[in-house]
Amino acid sequence: MDPTEFQLLILKLSNDPNRRWLYLTEAFLLVGMFALRMWGLPRQKTIGRKIWFRSWTLLAYVILAGYAAPRLWLGTDVNPLVKAWIFGSSVPQSQPISQQRTGDGRMSNEELKRKLTPTQYRVACEGGTEPPFQNAYWNHKEPGIYVDVISGKPLFSSLDKFDSGTGWPSFTRPIEDTEIVKIDDRSHGMVRTEVRSKTGDAHLGHVFDDGPRDAGGLRYCINSASLKFIPKDELEKAGYGEFRKLFKKL
Repeated sequence: MDPTEFQLLILKLSNDPNRRWLYLTEAFLLVGMFALRMWGLPRQKTIGRKIWFRSWTLLAYVILAGYAAPRLWLGTDVNPLVKAWIFGSSVPQSQPISQQRTGDGRMSNEELKRKLTPTQYRVACEGGTEPPFQNAYWNHKEPGIYVDVISGKPLFSSLDKFDSGTGWPSFTRPIEDTEIVKIDDRSHGMVRTEVRSKTGDAHLGHVFDDGPRDAGGLRYCINSASLKFIPKDELEKAGYGEFRKLFKKL
């Protein structure tokens, strides 16, 4: 476990009391299975029993590690985030947004493919997930606002951005609640709340209840690929002058 994974584990254990014992139990089982394997193998008397013991303990350890380790390090199950972390690939959600862009005046799939980069299209239009710590805004600290990469509608402010340790941009709240759509997401054996933009109908990410308590307790975990950043000093030039007042004290 490298320092980043260790820090994220501590974050999850400290900020998510509802799952704290689950994480600790999984960690105990991982250590216990490894100890059993190391202790029991030398005590098998025959070659056949050694092979049998080695095989089933290794299989059990791999299955347990494949399920528990991502939960310990990322706070979620093995799919879809581990695949995104390892391969940097997009992972489809339950309802790709691109299938819903008909008859509502929105851009066609062909227009979106011309407008967006391949990564932006996979994430925003197909419900993908980009790799943590390998995206544009996860550690971005410049003052300004983040707008929908499709519609350009303002979504989040740097004033509400915080370091969650997860490797994705995290916000305590949106600029305007009316531009955010929340949908139950029960894909991949998990129960989560998906966040989409209302005007652009883009997949943004998910919202969790393990954010800073003094700021409402929410954590909007957002994909950088679904956002476009507008610096504070360029708001008026870009047509977002009304939001300049948010940064008067800066």
